[in-house]
Amino acid sequence: MDIFIGTQCILCETDERNNFNKRTMALLQHIMNHQHNRRLPRPRVFRDTTCPLETLTDTELVARYRLPRHAIMELCDIVQQDIHRVTHRSHPLTVATQVLTALRFYATGCMQKDVGDLHGISQPSASRSITGVSAAIACVARNYISLPQSNITKIMQDFGEVANIPNVVGCVDGTQIPISAPHHNEHLYICRKGFHAINVQVVCDSQLRLTNIVAKWQEAHMIHLCGRTRHSITG
Repeated sequence: MDIFIGTQCILCETDERNNFNKRTMALLQHIMNHQHNRRLPRPRVFRDTTCPLETLTDTELVARYRLPRHAIMELCDIVQQDIHRVTHRSHPLTVATQVLTALRFYATGCMQKDVGDLHGISQPSASRSITGVSAAIACVARNYISLPQSNITKIMQDFGEVANIPNVVGCVDGTQIPISAPHHNEHLYICRKGFHAINVQVVCDSQLRLTNIVAKWQEAHMIHLCGRTRHSITG
């Protein structure tokens, strides 16, 4: 009898141990399934955003951004105070990256996602860069662009009668005049269409009278046009 009772106790203990092991394995399996199915945070990936100013030649910069290196650097200095990002993050966008992103968008008019991919940033970052640089340029535009001070009301009235568009003081457009390749700084005269040219800017009034003509700068130097000449749109 004692042997039977002892054997029965051993069997009960064995069953309890097996049940405990099964419950433990089930719990571990549940935890593993939960860990596998739950959404893990995506690791941050810092792409190589080497500044094209350090890797591209002047010819390549003009071909991609329509401005030479020194003009891009000057633009960075002009807008730096407005677009410099104060952040505690470890990888804020540099002023150069923001400016180059905006210039590429201006030069090509391509999708923001494509511009962002070229500079190793996301589409939202590209959008913010373009918006910030555009606003910064608009803020300093008065320092480089001067409008006529005389008869400005009459000019706006004339344009309003022609096209019913208010507050217009002149129409401006540009074109490339083909020239022979110059001996000095030849690469700066290559326009976006691939030939050597002088960039001509023309302003006219509502009667199609030319009020201003500038025909002495290569396309790569157009950023200096307003800063160096500061022409007024006068009749």
